[in-house]
Amino acid sequence: MKKNAAKKLKTFFIVNPVSGGGRGEKLWKQVRPEIKKYFGDPDFEFTNSQGHGIVLATEVLKQGYEMIVAVGGDGTANEVVNGFFEEGESVNEQAILGILPAGTGGDYPRTLKMPDVLEERVKRLASSSIRMVDLGHVR
Repeated sequence: MKKNAAKKLKTFFIVNPVSGGGRGEKLWKQVRPEIKKYFGDPDFEFTNSQGHGIVLATEVLKQGYEMIVAVGGDGTANEVVNGFFEEGESVNEQAILGILPAGTGGDYPRTLKMPDVLEERVKRLASSSIRMVDLGHVR
């Protein structure tokens, strides 16, 4: 993938406004100008209930979005990644998951060694910095 290839990917942001005690909505307001630099005016939707991130991710992947960015905490990222699958099958095997952390714990971003500076996180989303990670399913 070429540098800034994400700029050309059809990207959708799923924002959990209540993650991190309201940090999700604050982060979204803060980060939108930076997102516009790399992605243009972003397509996004706020989650409104538990499980809504799953539904949104599945819907937008079926609409042809190629990168889905979870804006929220670890729970939001979990929901969004679960939306990449329907009945155990991938909705779009080429789709990319992006994360802009806004939770209280931040285990996943720490594990991935994401930069602390918000602008750098957005810049990384828009770059060719893609990392394959293992995914498991537990019942």
